[in-house]
Amino acid sequence: MAWDKIPKTKKGCGTIAKSCGMDDDTRAEAMTLWDHLATTYPNEEEPLAFSANETAGKKKCLVKRIFSTPKTKGGYGLTEEEIKKFAGLTKLKIKMGNGSRGGRGTGNQGNKFEDEVARDINKWFEEGDDALGTGAVQSMIRQIALVQDDYGWFNNRKLKATVMGGIDTKRPLKLKNGTWYVGGAGGGQGYDIGEKVSDVTVEGDNSGKVYLSLKTSGTTALVNLGVRTNYFPIADIKAGNIKLADGQALLNTFGLDEAKFCRVFNDFDAGTPYSENATPGNKFDHDMLTELIKGSLGYGFHYVHRDKGKILHMKMTEDFLNQSCVPNKSGISIEYGGTGEGAKRVNIVMDTPTLHLQFNIRNTSSSGTKADLKRIYPTHLQAGYRFKGETKMTNFWEAKDDSFSGVSSKALKMLN
Repeated sequence: MAWDKIPKTKKGCGTIAKSCGMDDDTRAEAMTLWDHLATTYPNEEEPLAFSANETAGKKKCLVKRIFSTPKTKGGYGLTEEEIKKFAGLTKLKIKMGNGSRGGRGTGNQGNKFEDEVARDINKWFEEGDDALGTGAVQSMIRQIALVQDDYGWFNNRKLKATVMGGIDTKRPLKLKNGTWYVGGAGGGQGYDIGEKVSDVTVEGDNSGKVYLSLKTSGTTALVNLGVRTNYFPIADIKAGNIKLADGQALLNTFGLDEAKFCRVFNDFDAGTPYSENATPGNKFDHDMLTELIKGSLGYGFHYVHRDKGKILHMKMTEDFLNQSCVPNKSGISIEYGGTGEGAKRVNIVMDTPTLHLQFNIRNTSSSGTKADLKRIYPTHLQAGYRFKGETKMTNFWEAKDDSFSGVSSKALKMLN
């Protein structure tokens, strides 16, 4: 249901209140409230919102959030009780909320995770906290908006969450001047990638933009790079000699042994699969691997991961990125080949102080080519990651069902 009836005048307020089913006394109080706010705060146009399609609309209206925003943050610092008192309200109930302005709030945005998050952020801002209901998504929104409050969502006259699903966010991996660039991030260009990875962008007139990156699988995709043409041509692997400079750089990024790497695919092609576990070799390039991880993970967004009924979320900052992306050579394991279909791939498994990472170089195509009928030789470098533990004890807020797991008693008091 939408609180989308927004009066522009005192008379219009009375007309809308009547259409929403308010009795004469309640309607009169609504008009008095509208007049008081419009007169006392002339810069705040359209201070009230009403609903004609739910029962509460017969007794209640919403007051723009800017009136309750602290004065230090551009608002007026009023409580609901103070507003009731100065307007002399006895029958009309009020809640802080902006209503569905500009035609928002009435349509069905779908059932995907990002649609649900955007819809409920808008609902929270427009209709107030009581309208949110319960659940992990709703708990997450309350934690970000009411407790964490790093983004200042309360301090806006206007705020809108938008699903970014139709926007091209490809982030190709390139080697330039001896370092990795992931979609432009890296090589001294910085790693602020929020806009590139945003699934839902929340923008307020005072707070600016907040980028939410939403994940729903157990392991999150990090990079997906085509390697056949510019890194590992089939002819080079068959000859046991990676000739391209970018191919050699990628091998050195992980400390891969060139002969063992080529043998994995050539032996599988010959029907004698090869398998060996090893550690990075002497050519391992710690700095290039750090650049690759940093450029892939990035910062400047709010990480949101839904898995098994829980939502774990955190603000991705530059400091956290620097802590997270320091690989330790002794903690890197290389799996050359394996068994079954796994025998035609190379896995690189590693830990950083906060991440579990796995890279693999393999053939991901669904059909063979003239040069590779059996889909053996690698086409892509892929990677996935998950944060260690991913619990409230490791920089995460945890939202599950109607609980606020990990939130302090002080924070709960703020919520209530």
